[in-house]
Amino acid sequence: MKQNHKPLSEKTVTFRRLIYCMCLILIVITLCSVSFMHTQQKRDRTEQISKKSLETIQTWVAERDDSIKKLQSYLYSQFSGNAELEALPTETNPVKRFEEKNQLLELLKMTVQLNGSAQSVFLCIPWEDEYLYLSRYLDDQSTVAESEQIRNDVLRLIKTEYSNQNSQQWTACTINNTPCLLWMMRLGENICGAWIDCDAYLQNCRNLNTMADNISIQLVKNENVVCEIQRESDFTGDPSVLLEVPSQQLKMTVVIRMYPDSFLSEEQIRFDYVWFVTTILIIILIVVLAFQAFMYYPIQRLTNEVAALQKTEDMLPIHEDYRTREIRNLSRYLNQNMKRLKEMKIDTYEAKLSEQYMAQEFLLMRHKTHFFINCMSVVHALAGQHDDELICKMALSLIEYLRKIDYEKQELVRLDDELSLIHSYISIQKVRFGDSFRFVEEVPIDLFEAGIPPLILQTFVENSVEHGRIHQKDNVIHLCITYAEIENAAYLRIDITDNGSGFSDSLLNEFQNVHRPKHLSQGHGVGICNAIARLRHIYGDRAFIRIENIQEGGAHIHMDLPIID
Repeated sequence: MKQNHKPLSEKTVTFRRLIYCMCLILIVITLCSVSFMHTQQKRDRTEQISKKSLETIQTWVAERDDSIKKLQSYLYSQFSGNAELEALPTETNPVKRFEEKNQLLELLKMTVQLNGSAQSVFLCIPWEDEYLYLSRYLDDQSTVAESEQIRNDVLRLIKTEYSNQNSQQWTACTINNTPCLLWMMRLGENICGAWIDCDAYLQNCRNLNTMADNISIQLVKNENVVCEIQRESDFTGDPSVLLEVPSQQLKMTVVIRMYPDSFLSEEQIRFDYVWFVTTILIIILIVVLAFQAFMYYPIQRLTNEVAALQKTEDMLPIHEDYRTREIRNLSRYLNQNMKRLKEMKIDTYEAKLSEQYMAQEFLLMRHKTHFFINCMSVVHALAGQHDDELICKMALSLIEYLRKIDYEKQELVRLDDELSLIHSYISIQKVRFGDSFRFVEEVPIDLFEAGIPPLILQTFVENSVEHGRIHQKDNVIHLCITYAEIENAAYLRIDITDNGSGFSDSLLNEFQNVHRPKHLSQGHGVGICNAIARLRHIYGDRAFIRIENIQEGGAHIHMDLPIID
């Protein structure tokens, strides 16, 4: 089965397309690299900030745990076995009772000021079926109403939820409508405790982060949210990073939710993508320009020079001044091969010329031999008749004829020289045959300088005299030469006609099949076969010859020979 292959031009690509593809690939790689680096940098920066925030919060929570632990130990050491605390419920002297109460308040005040972890420390002392509530706050900004509300909430929690509890654990509760962590310790009938404001605790923890407005923070106990502070900025749907820091002392977990897209934008990542992309594009441009300078333009120049060789027969050398070594070597190899081809072409051309020259020499030799045989036959016949006068006349005509064929070694001769030779030949034939034929010539004077192969016209005229003449008839040989243009080229149009016997069919067929000298006829028509072969050697396919018989009698030879300057 025959396969249909696409033309080679459809399967190949140009260097320019390769350059465009390379640029496109480099741009895509650049964009992907920028995106990857941006994502990687965000991830690294997020991990860095998250790690730093986690370490800061862990340190702070650990410090708070240590502070709370010290608070509990200090309260226990100060109020366990305290004489004023034990004597106050039973003291009846108002003055001493007042002094003991102030001493306890001073201890509470000192405790809250030294520790700073709790918003308030307090003492609850049984007093006339009620609790005497003594407390001191971390700050003194609470109003009387707020202080009264705090007192009532603490007493209520002690009576309801902490009446039988002595676990000394921090428990979530609500004091003054604020989520808090409450701790208390029983010292006999007395209760010592402290409470921590969850909002203040989380706010202090949140303020440790430089992106405080963009994080959410929660205090979680047993998977229940005790208190939380939401971020202020609105970045809904952003991915978040979750940090969890357990508090060993409070038995709770601080959960921080960070939003990278928000704090990274404020963090202002120090990476200038514009400069990076600009640098990559400059590198791409330099690579492309270098590729064009060292590869594309030299190859294009070499291709154009090689293509120019097809448009001219002169094999001009190709430039070798290329900066790329491979292309310079390629051009040098091409020049060397062209030099060899040129030498081979010259050798082939000279061999062909030598072959054509030998062929023409062979044809001319056969023609002269044929002509000389005919002339010697005439002299022999006159000698047999002892006609010395005609023999002398014949000899003089033959000598004149032989002098005129000195140009026979030339490829082309002037038309007037060929006509002069024909006139000498006719003179010889007049001696031989007398007035039994007439030669008529029609040739414009302006064609006399045109070139024509030697002995061509004489060959066809001789054939009409030797083989076409009919005895006892007025034989006429007519030679007409005119100018013609065929396919915008100048030609000599030659017509030779006679009213003789014409050619046989076998000869006409042989004339049409003459190609090379080895095919020449060995009998009648050898001169015409030689002439046809010579014309084809000289003109190739540009010459046209037609030989035919005339219906009224005689032969017609038509030739179109190109005029060569």
